[in-house]
Amino acid sequence: MFNLYRIAAVSPDVRPADTAFNLQSMLDHYRSAVSKGASIVLFPELALSGKSCQSLFKVPELLNQVLAAAENFAEETTAVPAIFGMPLLCGNKLFNVAAVAQNGQIAGWVCRDNPDDRIFASGAVAGTAEILPEGSVFSDGKITFSVNFFGSTGKPEAANCHLFCGAVPEIPGAAAVRENFALSLSHSGRCAVAMSFANSGESTTDNVFGGARLIACGGKIVAGSSAADFEPGMVLGDIDLEKIISAQLDLSVPQTVPAIELDVIPESDDMEYLYNPATPFLPEDPEEKEKLCRESFALQCEGLAQRFLRC
Repeated sequence: MFNLYRIAAVSPDVRPADTAFNLQSMLDHYRSAVSKGASIVLFPELALSGKSCQSLFKVPELLNQVLAAAENFAEETTAVPAIFGMPLLCGNKLFNVAAVAQNGQIAGWVCRDNPDDRIFASGAVAGTAEILPEGSVFSDGKITFSVNFFGSTGKPEAANCHLFCGAVPEIPGAAAVRENFALSLSHSGRCAVAMSFANSGESTTDNVFGGARLIACGGKIVAGSSAADFEPGMVLGDIDLEKIISAQLDLSVPQTVPAIELDVIPESDDMEYLYNPATPFLPEDPEEKEKLCRESFALQCEGLAQRFLRC
C-alpha cells in the first residue's frame, strides 16, 4: 500500500550444538516478527548450530540434525522470507551458508566466500548449483535483497537492501566499525542495510559475542544499534522502497548475476517503524548539529560578504 517493507533483525537465544533449542528460539522470534508485520526476517550467521561449536562441526550427527532443523524451520515459513545461518555439508566439503526460506521451502543456500577459520571451505570452491555465491540477490519482482556475511571481502550485488548475517567476536571498537560500514554502504548504495549478530548465548571459551542488530537506510541508522546488546532480541525498521528506487536511478552498478525468484513478499500495512525525524536535515547528535550549523552560517556569511564587495 505504502511501498514500505518492514525488516526484522533478530538475535535469538542460542546454545552451541543444541539444534532443537535453537530451532524453537528462532521459530518464536520468526512468528513474533510476522505478527508485528515484518516483510523480511534476518537471523545471525550459524544461528541453527551456534558459531562456537569448534570441532563439533565435524560430527555428522550434528550436521544431520542442523539440516533437519533447517527443513523444519522452512516448513513453518510464510510469504515472509527468513534468512538464517547454518553449516551445510555438500559432497565432501563443509560450507558456512545462509539459507533463504519462504512459503515452506528453502529457496537457496548462500555460501560465505572467505570463512575466517579452517573449518569451512570457501564458497569459491563450491562448484555446485545448489550453493549460491555470497552476495546473491533474491527478488519477488518488486523488492530485491542480497544475502551477505559481515566481515567478508566480497562486494554485494546491486539491490534495494543488503542483508548481513554476522557472528563476529566482540572487541573494543567493533561497534564503530559496524556502524561506519552500515552508514557508508547505505549512503553510497542509496539502499537499506540490515545486520544481525550472534549474542552471548555462544560459548565464551575463546570469544564473547555481542548480539548487535541494526538497520540503516540512506546513510542513517533507522533502527537498533551497532553497540553490543548481549541479550537476545529483535529490532524492526520500515524502509521506503519507492524512495530507494528513486535514489538508485543515477547509480551505474550492474547486477552481474540474475536474481533468484521468490514469491510475493508482503509489504508493511502501516508506518509504525518508519524513520521520520522532526528535523531530517539536521544531525541528531547535539555536537554534530552545532558543528553543521556553524559551518552553514560561515558559508552564508562568506557568500554575503563577497556579494557586498562586488556591489
